[in-house]
Amino acid sequence: MSPQHWHVLGVGSIGGLFALRLAAANLPVTLLLRNAGALARYLGSDGLRVLGPGNSHAFAKPPALAVDDAGAASPAAILVTTKAPDTLAALAPLVAGDGSGQLVLLLQNGMGVSDTLRERWPALRIWNAVTTAGVWRAGEFELQCVASGETHAGRRDDAGDARSDTFVQALFESRLMQPSGDIHAVLWRKLVVNACINALTAIYHCRNGELLEKPEAHARMARIAAEVERVAQAEGVRLDTPVLDMAEAVCRLTAANFSSMNRDVAAGRPTEIDFINGYVARTAQRHRLDAGENLAVVRRIRELSAATGPETPG
Repeated sequence: MSPQHWHVLGVGSIGGLFALRLAAANLPVTLLLRNAGALARYLGSDGLRVLGPGNSHAFAKPPALAVDDAGAASPAAILVTTKAPDTLAALAPLVAGDGSGQLVLLLQNGMGVSDTLRERWPALRIWNAVTTAGVWRAGEFELQCVASGETHAGRRDDAGDARSDTFVQALFESRLMQPSGDIHAVLWRKLVVNACINALTAIYHCRNGELLEKPEAHARMARIAAEVERVAQAEGVRLDTPVLDMAEAVCRLTAANFSSMNRDVAAGRPTEIDFINGYVARTAQRHRLDAGENLAVVRRIRELSAATGPETPG
C-alpha cells in the first residue's frame, strides 16, 4: 500500500468532496462506508459526482469498504469528516491498540474531539483541518460545490515541523490543503462564528440570513458574540475582526442557507451543540468567565432534539 493511502470516514458532502479531490490528485483513497447496505448502494452507483462552480464536473469511483471490514486492516491514515458526536464510535473499529502508527485528520465542525481521542488513543497522531469550501448533497453520492474555498491543516501537539509528516505532506504538495502554524487559532475563528449562527437558526427555525432580520435573534447573536469573544481572548486567540461583525458577514454571505444544526434538529438527528456552544461554555468555566447565553442555547437545542429524536451526548 502506498504510504500516502487515505481512507475517508464519513462520506457526506465534505467527505465526498475531499475523496474526489484526493482521487483527482492521484493519491490513493478508499471510502469507509457505515455498513454493508451503504456499501452495496455505492457499488451499484456510478460513483461520486460533483457539480462545481462554473458548471465544472468531477467524477470518480474510488474503492470502498464497510467500516467493519476495514477495521482488521487498521488504516494508516484516516480523513474523518463525520459529525463530532459520532467520531469516537466511528473510529473505534479502525484504531488498533493505543493508535501507534496511525494518523487521523479531523475535518469537522466544533472543537473538543481531539482531546477525547487523545485520551482514548494516546499514541494516535491527530491533525485538525478547517475548510471554507461550500458543498451540499444533491443525492447520496451526488454533490453540489458552490465554493471551492481554502483548507488549512495543522497539529497542536507537534514538537517539530508539522509539515514533515509524510502522510499530510502529500496533501500540501498536491495543494489540497495548506499548512497552518497555528491551527488552534484557525479552529477558534471558525468556532466563534458557528457559535453565533448554527444553534440560533435551529431555535428560530430560519435560514442564516434571517437571523439579521429577526430583532430578538440578532440581539441574542450579539450577546453570544460578546461571550465567545471574551473566551477566545482568554485562550490567547487573536481575532482581527469583532466576532459579531464576522458572524453578520457570514450570515449575509450564506443568507439562503440552512445551517447543519437547523437541518439536524428538524430531522431528529444528533447535533454538534456540545462541540460548539458547549465547548465555549466549558472553556469559559475553565477561565471563570460567564457563558450564560451559550449555556442557554445548549439547553434549548437539547430540548428541541429531545422533542424530535434522541440526542447523542458529547
